[in-house]
Amino acid sequence: MSSWEKWLNRPQTVWLRRALFQIHLWTGIGLGLYVLLMSVSGSVLIYRRQLAKTFSHEQRIAPGPGAPMTVDELKQVAKRYYPEYEVTRVYERKNPDQPVEILLARGE
Repeated sequence: MSSWEKWLNRPQTVWLRRALFQIHLWTGIGLGLYVLLMSVSGSVLIYRRQLAKTFSHEQRIAPGPGAPMTVDELKQVAKRYYPEYEVTRVYERKNPDQPVEILLARGE
């Protein structure tokens, strides 16, 4: 039986068909994984702000019993808790529900 007849009658037994099938199979799997990776990473880039809001821990501010502290009082408290540091800046937010940010520096 010639190769051509073998190809027509029983194509599964021809080694060239098997080789082409394996090449096609693994190329398809590789391209499929590549497309999946590009889709997921593209979606993460597009929706990064929404994902950051969803997965980040929101700071909760509990109202205190008295009036908010002044900048000088905040500096004194920070100095008392971190005596080896120096207060370089105090950021107060416009919204009183947001936390105050205190920057500290040690040495140079």
